[in-house]
This record gives sequence, C-alpha cells and structure tokens, in this order.
Amino acid sequence: SILRVSWDQDSSTLIVVRPEPAGQLDLPLAGPGYLPETVRERVQSTIVYSQHVPLNGARGVLLSARRAPGAAQARWTMAFDPGLDATDPTLRTRAAQALDEVRAQTGI
Repeated sequence: SILRVSWDQDSSTLIVVRPEPAGQLDLPLAGPGYLPETVRERVQSTIVYSQHVPLNGARGVLLSARRAPGAAQARWTMAFDPGLDATDPTLRTRAAQALDEVRAQTGI
C-alpha cells in the first residue's frame, strides 16, 4: 500500500511513502520520463477518503480509505506523523478510536 508519492527534481528521486513500519522509500531514477506523474495519478485515483487527526499537538495520524481498481471494499490505513511512536499503545488506541469514528461518520 502507498500513502503518498512525490518527485524530487533536484535529486531525480521518486519518494514513496508507505504505512508504518515500511515507511519511506527513495527511488533514484536516471531518466524518469512520465513515471512520477503516472505513479502519482495512480495512487491518487485509489483514495476514497483521507483525514489527518491530531493525537499529540499538531502531530497525529493520517487515516485513509483506498479502493484498488476493481475492488468492492475500501481498505483503511493509518500513517503516523514523523516523531510519533507508532508502537505506543496509547497512540494506537487513540488512532483506532479516531478511525472507528471516521468510519461511522463516512459509512466507508
């Protein structure tokens, strides 16, 4: 699963952000062509819903519902902001509660 994709022109690197624990993957590309735009469009087309929920000051968790092409059900992911311990039971409980609330509100 991929949360976000961006292109760093200066380093010719495709940056792929995945849910924890996988984290960020930097892919240097010598000749990117249309790959960065194509990947970004493909990732964006799967997003059904996305919301950032603060858990510790401004830091929090990104809750995203995605639906793969041809899939009937959306799949939810939680991506904690840098600087938050994704293994902290208290943060995970608060994030799960926020996810339950968002799912109930959206019906997704």
